[in-house]
Amino acid sequence: MSARGLCLGLTLIVGIGISASSQAQEEDYGRSGPYLGLGMGFGWEQFDDSGSLNYDNALGLEGWAGYRLSAYLAAEVQLEYLDRFNTSRMGSKIDSSALTFTGNLKAYLMTGPVQPFAVVGLGFLNFKEGASKSDTGSAIRFGGGVDLYDSPNVSFGATLSYVLALGAV
Repeated sequence: MSARGLCLGLTLIVGIGISASSQAQEEDYGRSGPYLGLGMGFGWEQFDDSGSLNYDNALGLEGWAGYRLSAYLAAEVQLEYLDRFNTSRMGSKIDSSALTFTGNLKAYLMTGPVQPFAVVGLGFLNFKEGASKSDTGSAIRFGGGVDLYDSPNVSFGATLSYVLALGAV
C-alpha cells in the first residue's frame, strides 16, 4: 500500500462525549439511546509528496452524533475538520486543510464505566490546498479507543483512528 493512497494519516482524537437517554438507570453505562459528542483532533501528516512538499501536522475539531443500538454496538455520523497542514513549497507557505465526513459503526468490548471500542466507517474526504486547489473522494475510517464514564450520561474518551483515502485525493 503506497503512501499516496494514505492521503490523510493518523488522527488522534481526544473528546468529550455526552449521551442522553430517557431510559437511563443509575448504573446502566451500556444502555441504548442517542448520544452527541464534541472533541479536538490532531492529524499527523502522512502524505506521499514525492519529496517536493513539506507538510506540518494539523489541529482540528470534530463532532459526532449517534445511537447506541445495544450494549455492544452503536451507529454514528462523524464530521472532522483538520486545519493548517501548512505546506512549504520552494520557500512559500500554503495553508491546507482536510474535512472528513463518515458514517461509523462502533463495537464496544465491555459495558461498565470503562468501555474500549473498535470503530470502522465509510464516507468522504475533502482536501483543500491553498485558495484554489480542492479534491474530494471516498474514504474509510478505522481505529479504536476507550470511553470512560463519569456517570451514565457523561463520558470522556480518546480515539486513535486512521482515515484512508480511496483514490487520488
